[in-house]
Amino acid sequence: MKNFTGSKPKTVKHSNQKTVLRLFKHHEILSITEASKITGLSKTTVIKIFDYLLKQNIIISTGKGDSTTSGGKKPELFELNSKYGYALSIHILSNKLMLSIADTKANIIITRLAPIKEDESVDKVTNIMANFINEITSKPEYEKRHLLGISIAAQGVTDSINGEILTSSRFPSWKYRTPIIKILKEKTSEDFTFNIDNQIRYISLAEYMKGKAKNSGEFFVLKAGSDGVGSGIIINGKLYRGNNYLAGEIGHMRIDPYSTEKCHCGGKGCFETLVTYERIINRAKILYKAEDSSAETEALTASDIFYDSNHNHPAAMKVMDEFAQLYAVGISNGCMMIDPELIIITGGIVDAGDYFLEKLREYITEISLNHMKKNYDIQYTSFYKNGSLIGGALFTIEKYFEKYFAADRQII
Repeated sequence: MKNFTGSKPKTVKHSNQKTVLRLFKHHEILSITEASKITGLSKTTVIKIFDYLLKQNIIISTGKGDSTTSGGKKPELFELNSKYGYALSIHILSNKLMLSIADTKANIIITRLAPIKEDESVDKVTNIMANFINEITSKPEYEKRHLLGISIAAQGVTDSINGEILTSSRFPSWKYRTPIIKILKEKTSEDFTFNIDNQIRYISLAEYMKGKAKNSGEFFVLKAGSDGVGSGIIINGKLYRGNNYLAGEIGHMRIDPYSTEKCHCGGKGCFETLVTYERIINRAKILYKAEDSSAETEALTASDIFYDSNHNHPAAMKVMDEFAQLYAVGISNGCMMIDPELIIITGGIVDAGDYFLEKLREYITEISLNHMKKNYDIQYTSFYKNGSLIGGALFTIEKYFEKYFAADRQII
């Protein structure tokens, strides 16, 4: 754990407070001795910081731990106070909004779903979000707690600094640089703190801070399913967005230069157009019929194919072999750019199960530099349904305490 310090006493104090508080994001329960060992700060300094955090109700005592092997005094244990405040997280999907409340530990307490139509208007989408925000923040039980902030997980290319969705292939009617945060501030309160980013970047944060990537410095999350393909990248423990916020738009890599099929983005031959559920189903219908001409395929779904491939159905296995190879090409291209130690798969494709994952692992090592041994750990996500909500809450909480301690050094 790095101990960032500045030259001024106040800056040092705030930095040390942040450093200690940050520990609770990776360690649920801590003693003063443990915090001192991890941070390298003296016990006296840690005691002062814990006392301050206790007085502010940011952390609470959880009782005594086990005594040392030599029979020493049992240490007092502490954890973040989950009831200190709350964060609101909203995920914009192509056919619905997910709206949630999280506690100070980024545990999701409540989730609501609000259906929207294809290419729903900005006004309708922001009205649903604003109504949710205004309703929750006016409830007596939440008025007494700190609103840590509000995160918006967006689809499409997102300018997280200016609070704008630059372009979204799922909402083509939205104008270039749609000022989502500005609109929401007008419909809620200018005092609320909003954060916005691409949905998969928030998922990546969830994996990094609470999931399978806790000990990984370089990794990326690939999200794929019925609504496209994208990725979120973490390098040296930090989100990587790119100069034009395009980092991670792996679904729009051109995989097939001869394809005439148009992608939502306007391009042709994009990775995500080659691995759609529609293609999986159409390919399966051909192979199922080739294997058994009497096979009923009209009602065949992607879920059926996933199930069959994991239960030794030859035609389903061949379909998933082919699609695993396509996924391997797209993922391998990403690997050649950042050389990650871990690749996490999320989204609907997780339902493809073990067979697809095994084939994917096999094919990735065979594509580029196949004479060189490459160690890529590929796993399914820790957060199948709500990674964006958890990651958004984590980002919001992190930023809240950055501001709280008046520090000028960002963590993420």
